[in-house]
Amino acid sequence: AAFDARERIRAAQRAARDARLAATPWPAALVVIVPLRLGLNALEPGYVPQILQALRLSQALGLVGGKPGRALFFPGVSRSDGETRLVGLDPHAVQPALLSDAFTTAHLASVRCDEPARVRPDRLDPSLALGFYCRDRADFLSFCAAVATLPAKGATPAFSVVQSLENRFVDDSESDDGCGPVLGGDDDGDEWTVV
Repeated sequence: AAFDARERIRAAQRAARDARLAATPWPAALVVIVPLRLGLNALEPGYVPQILQALRLSQALGLVGGKPGRALFFPGVSRSDGETRLVGLDPHAVQPALLSDAFTTAHLASVRCDEPARVRPDRLDPSLALGFYCRDRADFLSFCAAVATLPAKGATPAFSVVQSLENRFVDDSESDDGCGPVLGGDDDGDEWTVV
């Protein structure tokens, strides 16, 4: 009975927090960059499915990574002949800044990649960064919930999103929003950390 009462109190606290946060305007979109090291000398194979799933999220911008001395921007994934490959663009060709009204066919041809690189995900260097774009609070909360589902049951997550670094190793089974544990404290509940 005591456990049931505590759970009801936590649910009421979450509902109050969510109602308060929903009423607070979020004036701008959010870009989340998650730098990761997923292995010592090579990418740990257990993280590959999570990386591929992360790139399929609606908020995904892509990932930056590759091999030592050759970083690429991977905006997505392709599958052909039964094999999954990351599609990579080389961001190292420096271009002059273009104003939106200055686009010409010649300008567009200079920033296009005629042959994108195709890299097997398991061949990536373990140092990489994932990027995500959340247009508003609801999109961010959707992102949090989706990130919580990335690792398979029992797998170590490549990264997670929690409300605070305090108590980050607390069992997050108490939270049902996918955004880590519900924590007490003085914060207004609107500060997040990617771990």
